[in-house]
Amino acid sequence: MSTSQLEQVPCPLCANEGEFLALTVPDGDENIANYGSIYAGVTKSRWVACGKCGFVHQNPRPSLQALNEFYAQSRYHSALNYNRRRLDAQFKTAYAADLDFVSRHVPSHVKSVFDVGCGLGYALAKLRDRGWAAAGIEPDEGRHKYATEQLGLTAVQRGIMSRQIVPTMQVDMVYSHHAFEHVADLDDVMDGIKKVLNPGGYFFCAVPTYYRNRSNMSKLYLNSGHYSSFTHKSLMQLLSRHGFEYVVHEYFNDYGNDVTDDLLLLAKFTGKNSDPASYYEDPRAVQRYVNVVNPLRSIVFSPVYAVAYQRLSRRLMVPHLQLIFRDPGEFLPLVVDRLRGRRST
Repeated sequence: MSTSQLEQVPCPLCANEGEFLALTVPDGDENIANYGSIYAGVTKSRWVACGKCGFVHQNPRPSLQALNEFYAQSRYHSALNYNRRRLDAQFKTAYAADLDFVSRHVPSHVKSVFDVGCGLGYALAKLRDRGWAAAGIEPDEGRHKYATEQLGLTAVQRGIMSRQIVPTMQVDMVYSHHAFEHVADLDDVMDGIKKVLNPGGYFFCAVPTYYRNRSNMSKLYLNSGHYSSFTHKSLMQLLSRHGFEYVVHEYFNDYGNDVTDDLLLLAKFTGKNSDPASYYEDPRAVQRYVNVVNPLRSIVFSPVYAVAYQRLSRRLMVPHLQLIFRDPGEFLPLVVDRLRGRRST
């Protein structure tokens, strides 16, 4: 008998309690052991498409209490060597696609930002260095300490984003990079975002997605460490219920430091709710896409994608080779952290 802390939930977007369509996910979920008793007796997570709105999510999933305790106890991330020089080099080109998207689509007068799940703080630091007032929130103790003490981001709070947040400042843009796929209570987080965001402000979100993929990484992201996989329609279904208006989106396939298939989306906080049903997707079409089209796209794009990745990897190896000769003692921890990072996707 399973003693896991998983529970069947209604669709997190449309609250459907009826039909859910089964999705195929890869075997060998390397994250699941990290959750201990939460997934006791379970070898991989179960993913479905909502039979009403088509939203792709994990169901059954960890209870909200179990999940929040897991993040609050800093158990999600593996141990990290917080060497400033090494991490500066590692994150030198990180978030480039996000920041380019923001610079192209967010009005130039927007100069304050709040990062939901800011991690080590490098995205915030890059915006701060461009003249933005920067704040945020991060549940992991070590990463929060690094962001505040090493990067000087003193307005970053430690905790989980929710409607209980007490803002230290109001901002004109909320930023989120690879955080929303980890959120169990999406409405709670959206209520928190509305507390820190000025009327007329913007919400930028980057999330991994199964849609428009060019690698198999999008299917690997359907694992125990994630709870949702958004398209622009499903993300707007959520945002439309909370007074946000669609601005622009892009599907971005990165072959830089990490292979990923991402959705980048920008919405404006108008305070006017729109009909979320206008963003529903055909559940059967979603099921076919995840189970059939996505793997085929991985095969079709893999040769081109792999060659491009290899070329860029060779360029990225130059600073690593320089690090070997300059400080050999730092190179091995870098390799170890990279391998751990790939296993925790």
